[in-house]
Amino acid sequence: MDLAHIQRDKAIGHWQNLVQEHGHALAQRQQLQQYATETGQRLTQGAQRSTTPVLLHHHYQFMERLQQTMKLQDGVILAAVHKVDVARQAVVAAELRLASLQKLFDKRQAELLQRHNKRDQKQMDEFAAMQFRRQMQSIDDYQEKAHEY
Repeated sequence: MDLAHIQRDKAIGHWQNLVQEHGHALAQRQQLQQYATETGQRLTQGAQRSTTPVLLHHHYQFMERLQQTMKLQDGVILAAVHKVDVARQAVVAAELRLASLQKLFDKRQAELLQRHNKRDQKQMDEFAAMQFRRQMQSIDDYQEKAHEY
């Protein structure tokens, strides 16, 4: 049981770490998207004033690289989702194992208690039978003495 508790707790800890990593990956993706949006807005504002073709070319190259980075981050997010799912399944399996061990333990405890109660009942029955025999013997002895008089 203790080992099953430890394994379950480790599985939960691992799952929680992976959920955090997934959250960080999502936050990074959101930051990249926000940066791309801000950069596009800056170019639009700058283009209204004056922009050279070379600057536009560099901007589009940069935005293309940024889009590639966001796609890579999407892959990181998908991998994180998969890891979280696998870890969640491991937690569920550990919980099921712990529950089945607890059920088995409870069953064994109930069986031990039942055997203990039966043993106690048997001892009480034997004691009561012995008390009854003594009482009957006392009555027989009393009746014998009463006949002698």
